[in-house]
Amino acid sequence: MDKRDEAEVQEELSIDIDDSKEIVEKEQSVEVGQEDHNHKDEVTQKSNDELIDEARAMVTKSDSEVRDCMDILNDDLEAYESKKSKLINGNIAIAESLLNDIEFEPEPIKDIGKDGLQFRDKEPIKPMHIKSLSSGKFSSFILAIIFGLASVAGWVYLATQKLGITLDPSKMPSDETKNQILSWIGGSVTGGEGVPLYGLAILATTAIIVMWIIYAIRVSMRSTKNKKIAHQVNEDAKFYCTKKEECKREMEKVSEHLHKVIKVLDKYDVLFEEQNAKIKRIIYIEGKLPFHEYHQISKDHMNETGRLIDSLNRLISTQMADEAGSSLSIEAIEALEDATKNQDQYIEKLYQ
Repeated sequence: MDKRDEAEVQEELSIDIDDSKEIVEKEQSVEVGQEDHNHKDEVTQKSNDELIDEARAMVTKSDSEVRDCMDILNDDLEAYESKKSKLINGNIAIAESLLNDIEFEPEPIKDIGKDGLQFRDKEPIKPMHIKSLSSGKFSSFILAIIFGLASVAGWVYLATQKLGITLDPSKMPSDETKNQILSWIGGSVTGGEGVPLYGLAILATTAIIVMWIIYAIRVSMRSTKNKKIAHQVNEDAKFYCTKKEECKREMEKVSEHLHKVIKVLDKYDVLFEEQNAKIKRIIYIEGKLPFHEYHQISKDHMNETGRLIDSLNRLISTQMADEAGSSLSIEAIEALEDATKNQDQYIEKLYQ
């Protein structure tokens, strides 16, 4: 086989492979389209009550998950406050007292307290309340009765006009007047001799037909309207749950951040306890002197304690909630990273 034949074969193989890829892509596209179509059909086939029940279940589940998340966040905030208060009133207070004794004054601790933790106590999204749909059968029945009575009144009015009778609305007509009216109605429709019984049957039949038509039309219209409402409520519930999920994720981020901060505070507690022991040893051996008269290694220990206090100060004085009170602030994340970095540098020096 020469080079020309090999090139032709390779070209044919390339064309076959491209054709195969196009066929596979088309089949996949058809499958995806079919799945979307099936999903739409499934939603369309659901009854109005099923759509409403589904929406109510989604909203209830979402609200419950967010409430649980808020409870966890509140517990984490309380744990953080407790840990921070214990550290400030414990080893930090001791460190500041020891440093003050030797006239070394680090930057005072600026605890902003709960002002920096003002996350929203209430959910930022307005709660969604889903009401059951009214079938409209009762109101349709009442409306049908009104139209049925109106049709009877129409027959009576037409008969009195034809017969030249004037009815007194304040009292019931006499039997003779009733028979005249019913006889005219019966005769006008049948074309024969007027019979009161025929007239009564015509009145009843007319009223029933009118009532059935009004009732059927109104119930049908209400059903069509309910279907639109049910689909809209279902879609609104999905959007509502999506927004709630975003809020939940933000709260989970705050909780995760608090867990990290609490671990950092635990490590600070251990480091300050060690630094306090070093300063006590320095004061015991060298005595209480002006800072500049201490040995250089002693001054290094004191400066290290001051740097730890500064990094802790930034961590606990940084606003944790953003301006909207719904998310974790960028400054809080940076302060945690800075505190962790300072701790790592301190520990690294211990092993050098």
